[in-house]
Amino acid sequence: MDLDWRTHAIDFDGFAEQRVNQEWLLTNGSGAFAASTAPGINTRRYHGLLIAACKPPVDRVVVLNQIWDQLVIHRPHDAGEPTDLSQPIDLASLMFRSGPGGRDTVFAPIGCHMLQRFERGLSVRWTFHWGTIEIQRELFLHWKKQAITLRYQLRGLETLKARATMRLSPMLTLRDFHAVCGQHWGEPGITVEGDTLRARRGDLIVTCHLPGSSFEPNAHWWQHVFYPVDAERGQECSEDYFVPGAMVVDVPANGEILFTAALGDKAAKPQPDTTARAKHLAPVRSKLAGQHAATFAVACDDFVVDRTVNKRKLSTILAGYPWFADWGRDTFIALPGLLLCTGRHAEAKRVLQTFAAHLRDGVIPNRFHDQVSADEAATSTGADYNTVDASLWFVYAAFEYLRVTRDDVAWKSFLRKAVIHIVESYLNGAWTDDKTRIHSDDDGLIVAGHARSQLTWMDAACGGVVFTPRFGKAVEINALWYHSLMCLIQRESKQKRYEQLAQRVRDSFEATFWNQHAGGLYDHVYLDEQNELRRDASVRPNQVFAVSLPHSPLSKPKQQAVVELLRNKLLVPMGLRTLPPDDAHYHPRYTGNAYQRDEAYHQGTVWPWLIGPYAEATLRAYDFCQEARQRAARAIAPLIEQLTASDPRPCSFGQLHEVFEAEPADAARPVGCFAQAWSVAELLRAMCLVES
Repeated sequence: MDLDWRTHAIDFDGFAEQRVNQEWLLTNGSGAFAASTAPGINTRRYHGLLIAACKPPVDRVVVLNQIWDQLVIHRPHDAGEPTDLSQPIDLASLMFRSGPGGRDTVFAPIGCHMLQRFERGLSVRWTFHWGTIEIQRELFLHWKKQAITLRYQLRGLETLKARATMRLSPMLTLRDFHAVCGQHWGEPGITVEGDTLRARRGDLIVTCHLPGSSFEPNAHWWQHVFYPVDAERGQECSEDYFVPGAMVVDVPANGEILFTAALGDKAAKPQPDTTARAKHLAPVRSKLAGQHAATFAVACDDFVVDRTVNKRKLSTILAGYPWFADWGRDTFIALPGLLLCTGRHAEAKRVLQTFAAHLRDGVIPNRFHDQVSADEAATSTGADYNTVDASLWFVYAAFEYLRVTRDDVAWKSFLRKAVIHIVESYLNGAWTDDKTRIHSDDDGLIVAGHARSQLTWMDAACGGVVFTPRFGKAVEINALWYHSLMCLIQRESKQKRYEQLAQRVRDSFEATFWNQHAGGLYDHVYLDEQNELRRDASVRPNQVFAVSLPHSPLSKPKQQAVVELLRNKLLVPMGLRTLPPDDAHYHPRYTGNAYQRDEAYHQGTVWPWLIGPYAEATLRAYDFCQEARQRAARAIAPLIEQLTASDPRPCSFGQLHEVFEAEPADAARPVGCFAQAWSVAELLRAMCLVES
């Protein structure tokens, strides 16, 4: 494809290692990925040149952590010298700790000091300069295969009148992508056949291929590679890389060298191009107008992957990179932005089919398992059912799909059955894995959970502590419930009992949730241990859905009051805070160990995905007037800038993080997953709404 897909580029002026807070991601539609930082320095356990999916899209393993790549210049010897003079030029860079208590960091080797430029598009490319020599290293992830190609292109060698060789030393751990490897694990088994090297640990095999190369064995370990991001997260933060030796090849006259690494015992054929993915994305790019079309096309596509269900090839949406698999609520919040706004209707249908096939007792899976058995992989049955909102978001996405596509065949063939099953189950009683009941109360509202459960999206818990217990009647659950009923009424006009139920829910919603004192909505209402009715008056963003959904249970003045409350209390440049600073439980920082992070997760941290419902609520509350469009456009502008940024700020190129810290509001630090599906999806959907 002749379109330029490069979305980000950085020109370095020395000190490239200072860019280690800028991450990149490559994906290939299978769940496999590659990721690291702009200088090529791994800063977390999830960074690597190939993280493959053994049972796509999950069961992911780190196949190739890094390459210790060296260009060796062989100069003719001077008179009196017995041998040629060889000068190795390192391109790789790794980080280690040093000094008292490991407070300092050092880099070795430090090839990034020669780094002149980094580019990210459908591949990633580094350009190094050493004197008159230019060296380009470019990484390609094979489309829907568990393999990568590294292409080296060298220019300017002729000026030295010297021959050169390239030494590529694979740096390996061969492990589950959540783990870290230590030397005590023992060396992987190594076999070499000509220009092909295989490394095996248990059932896991990587095959490295460098055409025309010879192998120089030199088995050793690089110990204590430092991962500063893991250190900040309170996790084990160093790892040992095994190097079996070097694959050595003469630099050819055209200066091009191709290296491949693949999961399994077969060498991959080099694929130093992005044609397959570019062809796949071209229709999406043409659907998206504007200067950032390529960025949004790639960002949305990163999360859409294949999933086989009962031997049928369908689709799903990964919630985030680097560690999430496909989650029900995330999938259906993200589906309209990722797939409907981009015109990918067939894939949207296949995602709905994937989860409809796993509907159980009225509950859509909260998530599919990261690691699955062979039987689970064959039948796609490894899933958890412990959420109250995933089913309602499924209904929302189903009706959005029908609104956009008018696909009556899909409604009749599988969506009607799934939607009615969910509604009837919620009316009469749906059940989670731990036998927690979800049901409609006498007032028509949905009640679910208990003090130790976490069934809504604010689900953080650690060490037996539930940090945001939202049992009983939660505001967004009942807003979704009302919207689901109203959508179903439009499809099933003869079902008068749904009309009566929807009216009862509407009347009960305002009576139950309206907080006259605050001018907004209670977050949730519940019965305490003494069976006394309690109302949580915390100002949380969950009330936005009572306004943003197309069918609102609130009057127009109260819709506007909610929007103004959120604008004054929670809106910041990167999204909505989850609590305002004047709340006693407010946590502005998201750092530390798992307990500390979970404690802060929904107690102040900013969630970019909430900008979508906020923008939509602003538009709907004020009937899409010009002033409302301008306000919504201003709200989403900082996130568009963040998505497209190449400046020194912490970022993930062409992606949006899961969360941002709450302070400082105008320079919030991105944390959590470095690429989150609903963050990108809701920003794009908000853009489309503003421009509609």
